[in-house]
Amino acid sequence: LKGMTDLYESELNFKNAFTSLKKYKKIQDSIFNIEKIKNINDIENKLQLTEKEKIIAEQSLSLEKEKVALASSKNNTLLLIAGLTIVGIAFLFLFYYNGKTKKLYSLIQTQKKEVELQKEIIEIKNKDVMDSIHYAKYIQGSMLPSTKAMNNSFSESFVLYKPKDVVAGDFYWTETINNNPVLAVCDCTGHGVPGAMVSIVACNALNRAINEFKLSNPALIFDKVNEFKLSSPSLIFDKVNELMQETFSKSDYEVNDGMDGVLCVFDYENMKLHLAAANNPIWVVSPPSIKTELWQEPWRLSQITPDKQPIGKYKEEVSPFNLKTASIEKGEMIYLFSDGYADQFGGPKGKKFKYKPFQELLISIAHLPLVEQKQVLDSTIESWRGGLDQVDDMLVIGIRV
Repeated sequence: LKGMTDLYESELNFKNAFTSLKKYKKIQDSIFNIEKIKNINDIENKLQLTEKEKIIAEQSLSLEKEKVALASSKNNTLLLIAGLTIVGIAFLFLFYYNGKTKKLYSLIQTQKKEVELQKEIIEIKNKDVMDSIHYAKYIQGSMLPSTKAMNNSFSESFVLYKPKDVVAGDFYWTETINNNPVLAVCDCTGHGVPGAMVSIVACNALNRAINEFKLSNPALIFDKVNEFKLSSPSLIFDKVNELMQETFSKSDYEVNDGMDGVLCVFDYENMKLHLAAANNPIWVVSPPSIKTELWQEPWRLSQITPDKQPIGKYKEEVSPFNLKTASIEKGEMIYLFSDGYADQFGGPKGKKFKYKPFQELLISIAHLPLVEQKQVLDSTIESWRGGLDQVDDMLVIGIRV
């Protein structure tokens, strides 16, 4: 009928096409109703089946509830048994632990008393040691020139002396020979108590060279061409080296200790500086030679180079020290120092201060009064050090000619 309807329509026979279409629709509606009734019957069957499944499900749910209740009862019983077991075990453990705790507490109390007794003994010994070290500080301080002695020898001077510990390996020494002031700045091996002991040996050697061996007597001191040497610092250092080696060689132990240092004789009459130097240089900062209102020549620094060898007992033999003589001028600054200042760690990167910045600092402050120079040097190195430990003794002496 669908095909005939399409055929009549294509032939423009609309009457027959309409008749065929009506029959087609009638049959189609009939088939649809049959399918609809079938679907309704299926739905009704399913609903009946669902009701049965619902009843079965309710019965199953009731059964599961009974099982759960039974299981819960069993679990409660098991939990009760487990709880009682845990309580029993805990009770036994606490009973055992209480006994162990009492024994441990007794042991701790005994050990605490022993520690407190040892601490008390250590504190007493530490106090004895520190009292001895502080007394050694007074002994070492008695070796150092007094402020009055420094002022008598050098009218304008400062001393920045910063031991790393209570006592130090750095020391300075002064004497007057033939009306000429003599100054030594020395850095002995190590710091603290060991360094201080070496410094006592070195200071004693300096005193013996002057007083016992009469190296301060001009009549006994001549150079190779028989020209008079003014209390030659080189001969004094040679004798100090000999005496220190002699002292350390008497020990049963191998002692390779000594010092670096500078010994200067200030000949103000002839405006000369006579010196001997072991590893440590001397810096002379000279004032400007030209001054105008519009321009000022900067201060300039020159170095007197030392002999590259120490004083004392070392593996290599020490050669005789050379006498060095330099002309000095009124207003110049003479700086003597140990290596502690330049070797101090600090700054933003925790590095050494170093000698070049040390030179630049001295050039920048050489025109200041001596008291202010000392303050600047002290505050600068403390600011540089920050929170880091001081690594070595520091000694800087400035003298204005």
